[in-house]
Amino acid sequence: MENNVVPVMDSDKRLELTPEEEKKVVDYKSQIDLSNKSGLIQYGAASQNKMVSFSETVLTQVRNKDMGGVGELLSGLLADLKSFDKSMNKGGLFAIFMSLKKKLIYLKNQYTKAETNVMKVERQMEKHYQTLLKDIHLFDKLYEQNEQYFRELSLYIYAGEEKIEELRIKEL
Repeated sequence: MENNVVPVMDSDKRLELTPEEEKKVVDYKSQIDLSNKSGLIQYGAASQNKMVSFSETVLTQVRNKDMGGVGELLSGLLADLKSFDKSMNKGGLFAIFMSLKKKLIYLKNQYTKAETNVMKVERQMEKHYQTLLKDIHLFDKLYEQNEQYFRELSLYIYAGEEKIEELRIKEL
């Protein structure tokens, strides 16, 4: 029997259990039937499946989001600003032939174009911000659920450990 010794979790590493959780441990322990191999295999599986299902749902929602082309919008804006700067710094014939009025109209059009692009980037970034807030909420929910499932699975483990200890005492 000594070769098959299963270590029991140290009592100082055990979670603090509420009275309700203590009752669940007793209930789970009573469900352990060593003569029922199928039952032993399925022991705690419902809790595991709930955790896996919820986690997959949340991760699928987050994974399937398209964050759009913010990078493309920013690159376009940067290109517009660079071309604007280059065209205004041209000297020679371009400067001679462009009257002051034409320069002002050109400047106004370039600023309007840049403003439009900045506004597009701003709208896109705001959408992404909202998406990220929703994702944070989902991950907070996932954390809370996983914490609950961890506690529930711990109860199954504690029940199993107590059953092992009970069997050791009966067999000795």
